[in-house]
Amino acid sequence: MAPHWSVLLVLAEGAAQVDRSTTAFYVSHGFSFDRPDAAHKDRYRITFIAENRDHSATATNLTIALTKN
Repeated sequence: MAPHWSVLLVLAEGAAQVDRSTTAFYVSHGFSFDRPDAAHKDRYRITFIAENRDHSATATNLTIALTKN
């Protein structure tokens, strides 16, 4: 299943906090998590990865991909 869209965000927090915030955001919008980095709602699936930038504890790349079944 190819992504319909993807986005890369640079956030001023550590990867662990970005991961928690992203999970909370999607849960609050009705998504159910299948695994720590993937969730679904209706026919939509999101996958995401949060990774510290250049070994920084305070700058994180967050990549999110959306697919539709």
